This record gives sequence, C-alpha cells and structure tokens, in this order.
Amino acid sequence: MTHFRLIGIKLGEGLKYDTTINEIGRMARAIFDFSVSSHPIGSITSTRSQLIYDWVLTLAEQPVDEESKLQLLQDFIDALTPVGSPLRNLIQEAVNPSELDFWSMVHESVVKVAKDKFEGGYHADAVESSFKEINARVKEILRNRTGKELDGASLMTNAFSEKSPVIVLADLSTETGRNIQKGFMQIFAGAMTGIRNPHAHENIPISREKATHFIFLASLLMHKLDCTGLIEQGIFDDESQLSDLLSFLSSQVFPGETFDGMFGELAERGYSDQQYQAVFDMGLIEYHDKMMNHNVPGEPADWGTFGWLELTPEGQKILDTYQKEEGKQNASHNTRH
Repeated sequence: MTHFRLIGIKLGEGLKYDTTINEIGRMARAIFDFSVSSHPIGSITSTRSQLIYDWVLTLAEQPVDEESKLQLLQDFIDALTPVGSPLRNLIQEAVNPSELDFWSMVHESVVKVAKDKFEGGYHADAVESSFKEINARVKEILRNRTGKELDGASLMTNAFSEKSPVIVLADLSTETGRNIQKGFMQIFAGAMTGIRNPHAHENIPISREKATHFIFLASLLMHKLDCTGLIEQGIFDDESQLSDLLSFLSSQVFPGETFDGMFGELAERGYSDQQYQAVFDMGLIEYHDKMMNHNVPGEPADWGTFGWLELTPEGQKILDTYQKEEGKQNASHNTRH
C-alpha cells in the first residue's frame, strides 16, 4: 500500500522554496483530469507545501487502480523536480520503506535499546527492552521527586495520577486536560501490564510486524515524556504553549538572514528567550539556509542567503501528537454538544 500522505508531506517540504503556486497548478492541470480538493493539515505551514499535499491526497481519492495512481503521481513529481532530484524516489521509498526510514521515526532512547535486537531477529526482546526503558525513565522521575520505589503499572498510576500526578501531561483545571491525564495514565499502565510483563516473564513469540507496532507505541510514550520534561522544568506552562511555539517557529523564513522581526513577534506572543533556546537545546527545531536568486526569471540575478527554521523529526512528532489529541478532544466535545 502506498503512503500518499507521507509522499505529499515530503514532496511539499522538499519543494516549498523551489517552486511557485502557479507552477504547481499549471503542472497539476496538465497531468490530472480532476480538480483539487482541500486536505488541511496543521503541521504544514507553507502555502505551496499545502497545495502539493492537496493534489497528492486528491489523487489518492480517485476511483482508478493503484498502478495508474502511481504513474500519475510519478509524472507530477517529475514535472516539479529536476533530473537527479532525490524527491523523484519518493514513491519507491514509500512503497518499500527501508529499515533506515523506520528507525529514523523512532525515539532515540528506544533505538538505542531495541534496534540491534530487532534487526537480529529477537523481536520480543526488542519490545521488552523498549518498555523497560520507559519504566526506568518514569521510575527515576518518581524516585527523585518523591523517594518512592515503584515499578510497572503501579508506578505509572502513581506518576500520572489524574488527581495528584507527579508528571503532569495537561492542564488539570479543565475537563479536557483531566481526560488527557487519565487517558495517558491508562496507556502507560496498560503498556506495562499488557506488553512489557508478558514478554518479560514468558517466552511469547512475536512477529516482526507486531513488534514494529509496539516499538512505535514505546516511541510515542517516550516523546510524551520529552514534552513533559520541558513543562515539568517550568519552562513551558503546558503542551499547548510548547506546541504553539513550535508551530510559530516552523513558519519563519529569513530573507537576507534578518531575524529582528521574529524576536519582536516572539516577545509580543509572550515567549521568553529561555523558551526559544530550550526548543533548540532539546533538538526540536533547526535553522537552515541556502543561497537563492531573489529576482524573478528574466531579471539580473540577485543572489543572497535565504534562511528558515524547520522542525526536526522529534519536534514534528511532538507537534503532530498534540494536534491529534486536540482534534480528538474537539471532536468528542462537538459530539456531546
């Protein structure tokens, strides 16, 4: 099965500074016999990236066979990219994802304890090690703050208690926040009881595919702890504030490497220098630059440095996780009302 969403995101990100709205529309109309429909996604902040994503997702919805879709998608990619561009390999990478792609999406703490075992064929051991690492991390936090020595499910229910948590995951003054706190307490505790313990005490075989799903869950929980680390240190009030800053920073571009306007807007939004520095120190966002011709085609070249801020895979995962949770809570609220 082809991951059209992943291709759309990667293609859009890869071309957001190398194409125009007009060019995207012109190429799409020349290749496709349908109109584009909107597929908004909060993590995409570039208009050009969003338009490319919309065309790819609209193609995915068309009532034609998979082979025809892939050929049309390759034609679209080829029309927008120069010969030799790595973006031309997106379909092959998405249809046959490599081990490198898989591990690049997993939290580094999980990679360290699980990758060698997984690739050696010890899938159950890899899963067990992943959840033991989560247990050890939460245990250390609880011990340092309370002196308690707990383990497994009881550790998680104490650490993430909805009434008196040691690790706060959301704004407990709201019903939504209390639901998030309770939900993740149950996920952390359930992972210990239903995933870690059976594989730690019994010789239960596990398939490669199932192990992959479990490892992704362990990775999600590790990212959740990363996010709370910044909150627990008092750097951010809650996940919403952290996610809002990541979303804002990832939309910033700097023609000529001029940063003054961004720092002024950060101050207006109420963000401190400490918060700005923290997301860089945690490896959640990075600065990139390249030389670009600032003039339109046909005019004399005016080369200069063009910079931008971009979320790292770790930062993108935190933002995506929060936005998904927020979307679910909003949907639940709308259903009740």
